[in-house]
Amino acid sequence: MPEWVENSLIVTSKAWQFSQAIQGDYIRVVHAFMNPPDLFNPNWIPYGFKGLIAQAEYNPFILMGVTTLFPIFDSEGVIFFFPVTPAIEDRRIAIKGQTKYERTPIEWRVTIYELGV
Repeated sequence: MPEWVENSLIVTSKAWQFSQAIQGDYIRVVHAFMNPPDLFNPNWIPYGFKGLIAQAEYNPFILMGVTTLFPIFDSEGVIFFFPVTPAIEDRRIAIKGQTKYERTPIEWRVTIYELGV
């Protein structure tokens, strides 16, 4: 039975970040926040995170199947299906993250896993 193998750890930003080359159709994404805010601090301003995830040709840069990525707090992560496209030679997962408020000290880390052979 195949197991999930870590492919890449990406710290999101407003620019597209890329995983290492991927082979299969199924990708598992696990999220983690570094430096989360203190929810009990009365001066804390709510923030919102959302990002984008897609299958990509790395060079030349082409995106396919772009979908919204919302962070969820589940250690098992979320499974995405990105079908193999024979025309793509350097196939990767592209992730772009953002915050509504620019001055938050929070780092949104996304770990990409693929099924091992």
